[in-house]
Parts: sequence; structure tokens; C-alpha cells
Amino acid sequence: MCPSNNNQTVSNGLIATSDSTLDPEGSSKNDNYLVRDILKNGWSSFGDNSSPIWADYDAVEIMFCVEYEANGQSIIEPFSMNDVQEVKSENIKYWSVYGHCIEGGIESLHDCKNQSEASVLARHCEFMISCVLGEIEDE
Repeated sequence: MCPSNNNQTVSNGLIATSDSTLDPEGSSKNDNYLVRDILKNGWSSFGDNSSPIWADYDAVEIMFCVEYEANGQSIIEPFSMNDVQEVKSENIKYWSVYGHCIEGGIESLHDCKNQSEASVLARHCEFMISCVLGEIEDE
């Protein structure tokens, strides 16, 4: 069932009381607990008590971010999942979930510490977008 509240998530209003020990590849119920834990401090790309406006997006994508030095400066750059085989895992700083903007371009939604977290959060974001686009019927 899609959440109400003008089709906006209220995930960042939930408080996680402990670190999750659930398997990220588990049931959708497990995913709900994992999303709660991932977002326990809110969405990293939005201000306090703010969350994505799902009507602005039509899809999501996961990218990994690599940190490297160039001209004495530390640079963090996102890369497509197609490039993941070419990068040493220890060079990956974090995994980001991006929303595809309906008006064009992409927008970072949240940074995750590993690929499993990013995958769980991406599924949640896809579900929320589907609710807004009317692809999922409320029960």
C-alpha cells in the first residue's frame, strides 16, 4: 500500500533505536526496517526534516563515488554501475542513490555506506515514485 501524506515519505520522521541486523536481501518487511535505519538521520541530500518530492522523479539509479587526488585537491566523483568492475572496492568512498528528474538530469537523494544499503534504498525510492505515478493501486 502506498503511504498517504500527499504522496510524500515520512521516513525521516522515524527514529531507529538500534542498528539493523537484518539481511538486506530479505523480505519487504526487512527492507522497511533497513530503510528506517539507513534514513535514521534523514536524507543526506536534503535539509533537516525534509525529504524528496517524489513527483519530481520518474526513476532512480545507483552510482558509486570514488575519492582521488588531483592537483593537491581531494575530488569525489560519481561513476555509473557499468564501471564498478574497473575500480578497486577500497577506492569507493560511498554509494549514492540518484533520482532521475522528470524535467531532465539527475539529483542525489542519499549517500549510503555500501552497495547493499543503496540497493534497498533504491527499491524504496522506486516504490515511492510508483505510488506518485499511479503505477501501484492503494489497497
